[in-house]
Amino acid sequence: MRTQFDSLIQVLNQKITLCENEIHKINQKIALCEEEIVKLLHQMQEVEIPLGGNALLFREFYEAKRAYLQMVEVQKEKIAELKQSRREKENDYKGLLLEQEKMKYLQQKERVKIINKLKQKEQKELDEVANTQFLKQWRSQ
Repeated sequence: MRTQFDSLIQVLNQKITLCENEIHKINQKIALCEEEIVKLLHQMQEVEIPLGGNALLFREFYEAKRAYLQMVEVQKEKIAELKQSRREKENDYKGLLLEQEKMKYLQQKERVKIINKLKQKEQKELDEVANTQFLKQWRSQ
């Protein structure tokens, strides 16, 4: 039994699916950024402090560590932005779910109305049939 809410619910389901996919993609991007941070930290640990030498070697060591730390910070900023984006998408998702529940409730109420109208129509038709049968029997007597 189709109602006016069927197409709205279908559109909402599509939007919910899209939102779920976007949240999944954001989670994947966050995971990639976190992997990149682990990789950068590992690379930073592999840079060895010079045991001797001039100030230039120490400066290179310091600059290399600093560059890795800056790259880690860039990744952390990306993660923060992605998490904010994910929170926004999750809020959209919750709103869509709420809207979907409202539409399903209204759809169910509409179906109940349709069923009640059909029952009333059926009852009227049965009454007419019963009246016709009664009149036939009454006239035949």
